[in-house]
Amino acid sequence: MSKANFVGVLRSHYKQEIIFMIYSRRFGCEFEFSSPFDDIEKVLKTIIPKNKLKAEKTWYLSSKNKQWHLKTDATTESELATPISTLKDLPKIKKILDALKEAKISITQADSTHMHIETKDVPKHNIITAWIQIEKAILKCLPKHRRNNTYCQKLIQPHQNDIARFLMKAENVAQEHHSILSLYYYDERKTIEFRGCEGSYDIKTVENWLKFYMNFLNYAKKIDPVQIICDSHQIKTSLIDVMNLLQIKDKHIVDFLDERGTRFKH
Repeated sequence: MSKANFVGVLRSHYKQEIIFMIYSRRFGCEFEFSSPFDDIEKVLKTIIPKNKLKAEKTWYLSSKNKQWHLKTDATTESELATPISTLKDLPKIKKILDALKEAKISITQADSTHMHIETKDVPKHNIITAWIQIEKAILKCLPKHRRNNTYCQKLIQPHQNDIARFLMKAENVAQEHHSILSLYYYDERKTIEFRGCEGSYDIKTVENWLKFYMNFLNYAKKIDPVQIICDSHQIKTSLIDVMNLLQIKDKHIVDFLDERGTRFKH
C-alpha cells in the first residue's frame, strides 16, 4: 500500500470513529397521541411481546425503562415511551410507529415527541450556553405551536441578545420540566430532554432530530462557556451558521432542517 493510500485509510478510519462517538449516545423517545389509551394498547398488544410492554393508566414514567411503556398523559390522551435505545434500534421503533399509523391512532397539535438523550459527560453550563447560541435559529424549524407554549418554553426571551445578561435566567428556565431544552432529569438520570418536535409517526423525523441533538451535545462538550459568554456576537440566527458552528457535515441533517425552515417560515 502506498503512503498516500495508507494516509487515506487512516483518515477514513478516524472519521468513522468520530461519527461513531457522536452517535453512540443512548436515548429514549416519548410519543404523544390523542387517541384513547385502550385503543393504543389494543394495537400494541398485537406487535409487542407481553414481557416487552408495560401498559398502565398512570402519569409516572420509569427512569430505567427496559420495556415499551404506555401511559396516560396530563396534556393529551396517551404517551408511549420507547425502551432505552440506540440508533440501531430505530427500525424496531419504526415498526411500532407504522402500526399505530396504520391503525389510525390520532396525532393532533396537542401532541409532541420528546427525546431524552444520555448526557452524563456534558456539564450543565456547557449545555445551556451552547443552546443559547442556537435556539433562535432552531425555533425557525419548528411549527409555530411548538416554538413557545406552556409545555415547550423557549430559553431566550424577546429582546435578549447578550448571553452574559440572561444566562442565569435561562439556566433557571431549563431546570423546569416543560422547557424546550429541559435539565429537569439531568441530576437524577444524567439525561437531557428535547421537547421541540411535534407529534410524528415519521421515523426519519425522529432520526434526524436525534442526530442533530447528538451533534449539538458533542459541540457543547467541547466548548469553553466563559469564552462564549464574553463574546456578544455568539448568538446564531441562521441555520447555515448553526450547521457551521456545530460542524455538521451530514447532508441528511442539513437538508432536513433546511426543508423545515422553509416549511415553517410563516
